Amino acid sequence: MERPPAHRTPAAESARLARLRQLRRAKDAMDRDWSKPLALMSPDHLDAESAQALKTMISKGVLGAGAFRTDDCRGDYETFTARGVEFVQEPKERPYGIEAIFRDDNGNWFSLTQRNAELDLSKDWS
Repeated sequence: MERPPAHRTPAAESARLARLRQLRRAKDAMDRDWSKPLALMSPDHLDAESAQALKTMISKGVLGAGAFRTDDCRGDYETFTARGVEFVQEPKERPYGIEAIFRDDNGNWFSLTQRNAELDLSKDWS
């Protein structure tokens, strides 16, 4: 029998699944708590073949990046952090708004962005 890669040991897989459940609970809470639902590309809104392709890309870590729009980046950052989401960048002011970045266990990156009405070019891009 072929042995799984070291990063897919039963303990690592269990930890990965627990973090994914945390992300899902956080997203579900956001959907419940917000007056406007998140603008997400969700498998629930795709045909079966496209939904499976999206799930496969996410699980392989090849989705690359995704974006969540929010009305309160700093507040959502605090909520997500309290629920165990690990951010690689705290909220920062950018010309287009306030952005925090987190990564899932498969290597996909996600931007949590609060958009400005207009670009503010006095802010740094990086």
